[in-house]
Parts: sequence; structure tokens; C-alpha cells
Amino acid sequence: MRKIFYSLSLVVLSLSVFAQVWNDDINGLDSLALNPYGSGQVYDLLNFNDSILYIGGAFYTVNNQLAKSFASWNTDTVTTYQQGVEIGGVYTITTYHDTLYIGGSFTSASENPNTAYLAVWNGTNWQALNGGGVNGEIKDLLVYKDTLIICGNFDEIGSFNCNMIAGYYNGNWIEMGSWGQWVSSLEILNGELYGGGYYGLRRYIGDGVWEIFPDQPNGYVNELMVDTINSFMFVGGQTRLFAFVSFPKNRNLQKPTQPLAKHIEKLEHFTQVVM
Repeated sequence: MRKIFYSLSLVVLSLSVFAQVWNDDINGLDSLALNPYGSGQVYDLLNFNDSILYIGGAFYTVNNQLAKSFASWNTDTVTTYQQGVEIGGVYTITTYHDTLYIGGSFTSASENPNTAYLAVWNGTNWQALNGGGVNGEIKDLLVYKDTLIICGNFDEIGSFNCNMIAGYYNGNWIEMGSWGQWVSSLEILNGELYGGGYYGLRRYIGDGVWEIFPDQPNGYVNELMVDTINSFMFVGGQTRLFAFVSFPKNRNLQKPTQPLAKHIEKLEHFTQVVM
């Protein structure tokens, strides 16, 4: 029987223990397939209260059960959500006010109206957020100051005009400034919101204004990840160069320290997925 194959765009390293043993013997979660074309891909995982693992990606079945790119696992059994999503994958998952949200490249969530690219689970069915559907891919979702922030490659949500990024609070959409091209990742560091994408790395100042740093990665930014213990942020992207940003001492891109750089360099041997 086939075991799960994960294609991950981000590898999390332990800075204290570099030798890891991976185990594919997962109780109640045996196979994930892109039927009939082989192994499925996982784009995002969300650990909810250490009790449910949400799985989003590009796959057709989980344990031979129809899932269509989204499912969850409670350490014992797998749950699917209606018929999953249509024609595309789930790139990002989050919860906001105890409600589940997904975003991606899908054309609908189980054929429910206005659920292309972005959908919310109401406990029984997928549905659209207030205001109508999105007209382009959602690449990341993040909750910041009690507001759901969405980013990707879009400029309309129903009748609401935006530019690659928007906020959602109390049933209303909020203007979050203009990026000009796609935004692929959002993160919070020291209470501040950061975005990465086609035009590199930016910090949100407020009132729709983003700070553009003078020093930028020499290529697209595809992923941001914060180390909350050491208060710095990893920046990964198109260039296969992994650096970190150190805050709040300064706001410049820095090369990793030599011991860390030695291990990060090994990531160049992995295939990186441009979202």
C-alpha cells in the first residue's frame, strides 16, 4: 500500500539537532494520491490545538477516500469536507474566530457559489465570505490584530477593489495598500506585519502603506518564516539564497551565521516550488 509522499516547499530545520529520522507509519493516515496519476502533493499543514491536523495541497484521495485537495486528521481518523475543491489546489489554511478558511488556485469549493480561490467552512458546507468571490489565486492567509489578511494575485473581491492584498474584519473588506504584483507570504515579527512576493520584502506601516527596504533579496520572495525564540525571520525565494532578517536591532537583510549557513546551503539540493 502506498505511503504518503510530501512535496514541501519549506523545510524546517532544528538548530540544535541536525540528524532527523522520518517515519511514514502514521496511525490512521496511510495514503494520499493524485488519482490516477500517482502521489499527491501537500502545500500547507495547520496544527489546530494539537488535536487536528489540516492538510491542503493537490491530491484526489486520502486513504482511498475522496478528498480533492483538503482533509484533516485527528491522530486516528481522516475527515473530508464535502467534495473538497475543484480544478486546483489548496495553498494556505488558517482559522479565524474559530472558523476554518482555505485559499489557493481552485475554481470552487465543492461547486458552492463564489468560492473560487477562497472559501470558509460553516460546519456543514463551504461558502463564500461576505462581499462575493475573489478573482485570482490566494497564496497566504494570516490573522493580524484580529483581522484576517489575505494575499495572492487578485484585484477584486466581489465589488471591492484591492491590489494583491486585503484585510477582512467583522464582515467587511479593508484596503491594505498596493503591491503591483503578486504577494506570496505573510508573517508577523515583533508585532509587525511583513509581506514577501514579486517585489521582495516589505513591512506594513499602516493606513495602506508598506515600507520598501533598500536592501532586497535578488529575486522573488516565496516564503517567510519567523523564529519567535530568537526573534528573526527566514526569507526564502527564487534565488535559492536563504537569508534572515534580524529585528529590531536593524532592518537590513543579513547573511546567516556560519554554522547556520552551512546547513541552509544543503537546502539548495532540494527542488523549490514557486507558488
